[in-house]
Amino acid sequence: MAFKATDESKPLLLSKNLSVGSACWLLMTAADAFSAIAWRQANYFGYDLEEFRQSLDTIYDGMGIRKENRFWCAMN
Repeated sequence: MAFKATDESKPLLLSKNLSVGSACWLLMTAADAFSAIAWRQANYFGYDLEEFRQSLDTIYDGMGIRKENRFWCAMN
């Protein structure tokens, strides 16, 4: 997600760098992308969205993602 100077004396020599914040952002974006597709398919096929919401809440709680960052909570 970013580049970092390998040697401070040679600022043009760069290497790839992934910070913890960037990794967390990628995890949250990937989780939202996959779960949003599954949510829309479940809604389209008429599945029980409340049960699906509980499953997603359990998974997102395990990842430490706050409720205000969950797309299905923002839809209400």
